[in-house]
Amino acid sequence: IGREVSIVCDPTMLVELSIFDENAKAIDEDDYILLYQFAEIGAEAKKEILTLKKAHNLKVISFGEHRAWCDKNIPYDPHLFVSYFKNASFVVTDTFHGTIFSILYEKNFVEYGNKKKKISDLLESLQLTDAIRKNRKSVAEIFENGLDYPYANEKIKELREFSLRYLKENLSEN
Repeated sequence: IGREVSIVCDPTMLVELSIFDENAKAIDEDDYILLYQFAEIGAEAKKEILTLKKAHNLKVISFGEHRAWCDKNIPYDPHLFVSYFKNASFVVTDTFHGTIFSILYEKNFVEYGNKKKKISDLLESLQLTDAIRKNRKSVAEIFENGLDYPYANEKIKELREFSLRYLKENLSEN
């Protein structure tokens, strides 16, 4: 188009969490590992998740995909999606939006989808690459050591401000 185009935030990062919270359904769940993953779970990952479950007396809830080995399976529902992320003790994901909502709700999470460029770029830009499973020794290490969110939150604020300004300026031109 003959113009330099900037990368802007995903729309889920452009709004405040209160917008999502207002539309979330109440759930009566706590102390669980949320599994939001489209790909099959490998034997090693499954073993790590079940070990973490046992060590910390957690349930494993699969959201969107039925997995017989999980304690509970929740069908896709956008209102429940937010609630399950918000209340999770830990998240396992391989998806872009699973990664975003883990970050927005400051969850400790492990990311198995880092081969997807937009996921690895997001984690690198927020300095949250410790969530990438291949960068750590185990899922338990990520659960126990957590992630460092102060920098990520400041960077999200900057990206949100830039993105909103860029979109307003460029969408209002003729």
